[in-house]
Amino acid sequence: MQVVPQMFSLAINFSTQKFLQAQRKDGLGTIDAAVAYTISAWLVALAQLVYVFGLLEIWYFMMIIVLTGHLGDPVIAVGSLSICMNINGWEGMLFLGINAAISVRASNELGSAHPRVAKYSVIITVIQLLLIGILSALAVLATRNKFVVIFTNSIEMRCKRP
Repeated sequence: MQVVPQMFSLAINFSTQKFLQAQRKDGLGTIDAAVAYTISAWLVALAQLVYVFGLLEIWYFMMIIVLTGHLGDPVIAVGSLSICMNINGWEGMLFLGINAAISVRASNELGSAHPRVAKYSVIITVIQLLLIGILSALAVLATRNKFVVIFTNSIEMRCKRP
């Protein structure tokens, strides 16, 4: 029932295609029209997959938040999850910024006909990002009982849990 509007659009689309083919206005034959329709149909299918995977990522985080609220102490659980997601967002923004910078640097070097310099820059950046990730993880683990002060002033969140 929900695809009926789509069928009306296909009726208009097919009749317009056949009219243009009969008039030879577009210069394409039936084979070219079939190829164009196949390509556009596959593009729509791939675009739908992108939407599904994007929604799954968004729903994944939302479901974690909902399930965390059903744990034993929901205030502490949701607060802890918020802190973890905040740190995750900080690291994601840092890595995204560095990746954008190296993309520009590599593009400029490739445009200047220096492929070895571009490759070297990318390798150095990957090593740098790996070290930043390791240092961030070590910093969080080393200060796991103290860094909560940055995010909250709640006494319950500051208490050391076993």
